[in-house]
Amino acid sequence: MEGNLGRKFIGAVLGLGVAAGFELEQAWLFLGAGVLFAAWLGFMLLGPEA
Repeated sequence: MEGNLGRKFIGAVLGLGVAAGFELEQAWLFLGAGVLFAAWLGFMLLGPEA
């Protein structure tokens, strides 16, 4: 249960990073957080179950 909470927290932080980059018009933040979010999402969907 604790590992699943950590994964959700990381996803939420990355999602907020994407939103902040979009809102503040910071392309580096938007793109960086978007790439990390896509990698996290791929791991969540295809990775081993906790």
